Amino acid sequence: GQGEPRAVVDCERANELRRVPSARSTVRRMATAEKSGATGRVTTFLMGDLVGSTAHWLSSPDQMEAALRVHDGLVGRAVSDAGGHVFKHTGDGFLAQFDDPDSAIDAARGIRTGLESADPAFSPFLAARLAIDTGWATPRDGDWFGPTVNRVARITDLASTTGAVMTSAAAEMMRA
Repeated sequence: GQGEPRAVVDCERANELRRVPSARSTVRRMATAEKSGATGRVTTFLMGDLVGSTAHWLSSPDQMEAALRVHDGLVGRAVSDAGGHVFKHTGDGFLAQFDDPDSAIDAARGIRTGLESADPAFSPFLAARLAIDTGWATPRDGDWFGPTVNRVARITDLASTTGAVMTSAAAEMMRA
């Protein structure tokens, strides 16, 4: 419908995003799930993915390995400093969980700052896409499951390497 919010992004590819659930529908689902005794909750995810890493691994494995160590260190610090937790590494990326989208944004800013200030020799290896989503997910055995995790993974490909994409659900849940 006309009142349904569209995803919020800071890159040129905004029209590629499909409609995503609003925060209001996420809260309604949360209330229904709580009544049914579900173990999940509303939470925020930040996902990052290095662009072109497969080609870099093939052409320059030693440099890519060193760059990935730099990447993982600065991601870990930025996420931790913002109150989040990296719960999964994807080979050339990560997934982190936060209690709110503002903290995820703080981490994304910290990651961007770290990437921009990294040793210039690593620059070709550290082009990263970042995405943020807030919604229902269920923790299990140190991992997270549910549609929000799936959605943040899908929208990461829409991000530029200079900013981050954020769903309307995450934007609506931000502190005023």
